[in-house]
Amino acid sequence: MRPSTNPSDRRRSRSPGQSHRDARDEDAYAPSRRYRDREREDRYSEGHGPSVPTYASPKEGGGLVADRDIPKGTCFVEEEPLIAATAEQLTADPWSLALFLENQFRQLPRRKGEQYLTFDCPPEALSAEAREAIRAGVHSSWNDVDQGCETHFTTVAGIFERHRCELGSNAGYGVFNHFNRIRQSCMPNATFRYRAAEGKITIHAVRDIAVGEEIQLSFIDEMAPREMRTRELLAKGLTCDCQACNGPRAQEHEFRLQKLWVIGRVLRVMRRVEANRRVTAPFRLLIEELAAAFLASTFVKTMLEAGLYNMALATAYYDCAIYCWRANLPEEAIFCRDQAHEVARCCGLEDGEEEEWSEEGSSDDEDE
Repeated sequence: MRPSTNPSDRRRSRSPGQSHRDARDEDAYAPSRRYRDREREDRYSEGHGPSVPTYASPKEGGGLVADRDIPKGTCFVEEEPLIAATAEQLTADPWSLALFLENQFRQLPRRKGEQYLTFDCPPEALSAEAREAIRAGVHSSWNDVDQGCETHFTTVAGIFERHRCELGSNAGYGVFNHFNRIRQSCMPNATFRYRAAEGKITIHAVRDIAVGEEIQLSFIDEMAPREMRTRELLAKGLTCDCQACNGPRAQEHEFRLQKLWVIGRVLRVMRRVEANRRVTAPFRLLIEELAAAFLASTFVKTMLEAGLYNMALATAYYDCAIYCWRANLPEEAIFCRDQAHEVARCCGLEDGEEEEWSEEGSSDDEDE
């Protein structure tokens, strides 16, 4: 998830005692009436109910665990953000931003409002300047407000500042009830997709998840070396204690990643040579194609051994299918093609999107 930065402290000027709200507004903002008790149910697509509503994991620090067995390929969470804001809105002064966020909070049904308030909000979630601006804004807008009202505004703003995640290209930021509770793993059992047209995030199981098992996602490139992954996590304000980073077999996992890097580089070179050559003896060409198919198959197997089940694996299967066709291995090619589509579906790829990912083959990347 993307780390947050505190908005600049530019307070709105008002004359002493001036208030832009009347007594009815003051009552509406009383702590006891923080949000409206609307009788609305969450809107989930058919078959995508809230199947993992447990907000505590066996480990300290939160997390999310499955409340039932989740078969591989299942879309088990589909949700809209509880509260969202555009990048432009985040540049407002702290008090204006707090008003904007609290207004969204008041529109939530009671159950969703309670879910939002279960997120942790330590004092450092907001800067001292932002807290002071919110305190001044509360007391200049309403008369005779108690400490509870001030605390409420800082809590709503602090939760958003601490837990907001980027929704996509130019889509702003949001806080999701399920998504924002899931912890990082470099060997995840689920993956996610943000559907900008619908304004929703969907979470998909990439392998069978047993009841009580913690749901884990990766917010970085799992195929990067451990040192690079650590830097990327720190930049996002995240930590990771998965088996690939700190487990007893972390070194073995790192060796597999190095193996993947070497094989991928060799395949890129072979593809570049193939594109540039003019005439090659048929026998030599067959040997080269068989070697490429073997390397591509080894790449796929190594990814599976490393627990990397994602769209990169779908692309690797697709590349392997191409190499097998060229090496006159039709059965292997068909198998790899079918596996590529299965992995893509497990990762939430919809019909009509195959061309987009199949053109991003692992062998087409530029040399680093």
